[in-house]
Amino acid sequence: MSDDPNERGLSRRWIVSAVEASLRRLESDYLDIFFLHKPDEHTDLSESLETASDLVRAGKVRFIGTSSYPPINWCKTMGGANASPHGAES
Repeated sequence: MSDDPNERGLSRRWIVSAVEASLRRLESDYLDIFFLHKPDEHTDLSESLETASDLVRAGKVRFIGTSSYPPINWCKTMGGANASPHGAES
């Protein structure tokens, strides 16, 4: 793996590069789902979510998923610091 922080993890540059490479390998115009598997300590979740959302808007990805993020991380990023995973403010 490279020492360049833009060539790993969930930075915007790396996500876009990985999606483009997958589309070429699959010979497809879009991915059905793009998973963010685990948190990247070097990249803010908001950057990763914004990038994934941009790819959905561009038609390159249909859905965004996750497998091992604590729900509170998503809630705080999407709804502000007072959000909880159950929709009530903490």
